[in-house]
Amino acid sequence: MTFSDLDREQQVALVALVEAITLSDGYVSEGEEGEISKLADALGDEHYRELLEEVNERFPGIDELKAFLETVTDPDSRELIYGTILEETMQSPTAGHGDIALLDWLRDTWGMSDTEVGG
Repeated sequence: MTFSDLDREQQVALVALVEAITLSDGYVSEGEEGEISKLADALGDEHYRELLEEVNERFPGIDELKAFLETVTDPDSRELIYGTILEETMQSPTAGHGDIALLDWLRDTWGMSDTEVGG
């Protein structure tokens, strides 16, 4: 499964999580920047910007984002999204408690394990 196989709502979830992880520490590392660039290339730059704009409008806070993420139910989509976020978190030299807490919440909520995504 690739990013383009995700439906729009699943793409919104992915971009929202990337943004939440990236912006949580107020610093975008080179690794994070590279992951965002790969995602934007895979989705198309214009489409990525549209998704990002939608994310910023729909999710003013983490509670709204979490409520939305609970609606993502497809196991293959969850695996791709979670694996991408796990990789992004590993690319951040400044990953902090907030990143880990969100990743832990996502893993528990979606019933994921790091071994399922090759972690």
